[in-house]
Amino acid sequence: MIVNSTKIELTNEVRVIDIFAGIGGLSVSYQNAYKKNSIRMSVGRDDFLWNQCSEIEKEDEVFFNYWEEETIGITPEKNYQAEFDMSKNVRLAKAVLTQSIVRYFRKRNCPCHRDFIGRVEVWMKAQEDDVSTSYQKFTIQPRFNDQCDGWQLDIAEGRNSVVSMTPVKDIAELPQDGYDVICNHCVIPIKRIEQRHWTATNGLFYPIVNPGISGTVGIKCSHKRETDKFASKLAAAQTFLDSWICTDDFKREVGVIFPNGNQFISLPADKVMMVDEEAKELVYGDRTDGKSPRLEFRNHGPYKRPETPFTYFFITKDDDTSKFYRMRLFNILQYAKDYCYGNWSKPVDEKDKEFRKKEDARINAKTIDKPIAEYLLQRPIWEGGLSCTYTSDQTAIAEIRKHLQSSRFHTDQKYIAIIITDIHRDDQNKERHELYYLMKELLMQYGITSQVIYRNNIDSTSFNWFIPNIAAALVGKMGGMAWGVKSLVKGNDMIVGIGACKQRGIKKPYLGSAFCFDKEGSFRNFNSCRADDTETLQSDLKKSILNFCEDYGKPDRLIIHYYKKKLKREESEQIENMLRQCDIDCPIYVVNVVTASNEDLIAFDLSQFDKMPMSGTYIHLRGTEYLLYNNERYTPNGKADKLYPIKLTISNGSNNGINNLDYQVVREIITQVYQFCRLYWKSVKMQNVPITIAYPELVAKYVPHFSYEELPEFGRKNLWML
Repeated sequence: MIVNSTKIELTNEVRVIDIFAGIGGLSVSYQNAYKKNSIRMSVGRDDFLWNQCSEIEKEDEVFFNYWEEETIGITPEKNYQAEFDMSKNVRLAKAVLTQSIVRYFRKRNCPCHRDFIGRVEVWMKAQEDDVSTSYQKFTIQPRFNDQCDGWQLDIAEGRNSVVSMTPVKDIAELPQDGYDVICNHCVIPIKRIEQRHWTATNGLFYPIVNPGISGTVGIKCSHKRETDKFASKLAAAQTFLDSWICTDDFKREVGVIFPNGNQFISLPADKVMMVDEEAKELVYGDRTDGKSPRLEFRNHGPYKRPETPFTYFFITKDDDTSKFYRMRLFNILQYAKDYCYGNWSKPVDEKDKEFRKKEDARINAKTIDKPIAEYLLQRPIWEGGLSCTYTSDQTAIAEIRKHLQSSRFHTDQKYIAIIITDIHRDDQNKERHELYYLMKELLMQYGITSQVIYRNNIDSTSFNWFIPNIAAALVGKMGGMAWGVKSLVKGNDMIVGIGACKQRGIKKPYLGSAFCFDKEGSFRNFNSCRADDTETLQSDLKKSILNFCEDYGKPDRLIIHYYKKKLKREESEQIENMLRQCDIDCPIYVVNVVTASNEDLIAFDLSQFDKMPMSGTYIHLRGTEYLLYNNERYTPNGKADKLYPIKLTISNGSNNGINNLDYQVVREIITQVYQFCRLYWKSVKMQNVPITIAYPELVAKYVPHFSYEELPEFGRKNLWML
């Protein structure tokens, strides 16, 4: 098992560096730009520098500018040179290495960018023509005493981007915001371009194409389909290491050597672990055990069947095409037959000249795997006259509301609406796109859950494979469990999930919260609120603690799966106060869960043909940070979809620091996260994010689009978003 990082050693420990002072005389914007692209060294904290450079003894603070072109046109009042021993301070040494790496690539006309966690993002030209340039990005990050003793360089292939060869000043229709530009060798948001950039480049900065400006510049966004994520990522990182990093020029200009040549770092055996085999087991309706829902759900049915029968009805447009698809989908769901020709809602007239053609179509109808009833282990009820049609997208909400207010619907019955729509979830038309969310909201206001099916998917030759996904989602929406897990953790844990979603066009991020998951994956309620609405979050948590105690007794541990790395001190105090108010004294643990991205440090298993580690593997990266792999590979070199690992950071959620975070606790928490990844019922495909984060993120994605920007009461106790 290796990681995409290579060991380096410094060739010269002592380096002469430029440091600056006196930025207080600059304008506020210049000060901010300078501080953002430098690190600050201060008297007291960084005495080693003052001891080595007597010239700065009168300065309280100095700056080392390691992103130099970002501060083009900004000149501080004072500059000094100092000899710096790289062994004295890792923080400054890392900045010095970063400066040397950036200089090396920019000298070779490669744009460089600092990403959101401080890595160097290098843009390498991949293709070029008269209209645009395509770039492949790589990230580089120096680390000290991480995966090896001493220094290392993390190297990863990132995404690709396309840049227009026409400068912004020559495209009058471009907006003033919403995209980045290449300016010299920098990547800068267009709204942050200042006069100093114009002066330095004569206004020659070039737009980076994104969906918002693609039509304006007449260039398609870059998109690269990854079919072999691990093997291709490792190969790309190796090629970059060989061609650009492990070279004589890089060694000389950055001041490093590679003691192990161009080899990536091998992980010691004690850093690579595996969850218990039993944690991989799923349980189905006939209490059969298995590991792969896409192979087993159709044969064994739901682990927990919906207790109450639901009445189904359709919502479609009022036109012949939609009516045809409605009848076609009804036959698929009810009879597992796809009559893809003619209107089968009417009896066939033998005198019709098309009779024989239609009769052949009926006889030769495509057989779908099985009717929906055999997945649900429950017969769906279709009640005549319940289905609703609407005239147009503009009148849909009013017409559906009027239909729901009719006497056809009864409060003692449970309903599920099957919405057949021609609106794709990524539709660029804002009004059409919003209709999808408003329909969901309206139905919830009447206590009705829904399943949306994109009309064009019914035409797909692979629609047969959509049916198990629809069935799994329906089971969850009707209060059942499509499949369950074997509970391995002893004790009574209360598990809370808090996820966030920030969307283009929505000013503030929203939080989704899922409360009262027990260790087997049962939940009690959802909610969503703005990220800054902590009162709602606290109120929901307190109610959920009380509900949990009523249903399961007092929890032995409160485990919070959180979108942030750790709780703030005041957040910890508030939760501890809530527990005390509920007469509960238990440890609190916080698990930050993020999906590892292209640019991250990840582990590759060289014994697998595609380099993806087996399901259940977890890697101790550093401190309390782990990588967890959840996929469908259970045997060496078995076929499975490629899923990146998730990165877990486990921390003590109490201010007093007395909670045990020993090996056994960590193993139990990681096992829980692994099992919650396996309870995702939106698809029979395995997912790599636990439902404690995935479900709240889905909720937070919907709610900002609702007319009242809040979750209807019905939606707090139903998996409507699957």
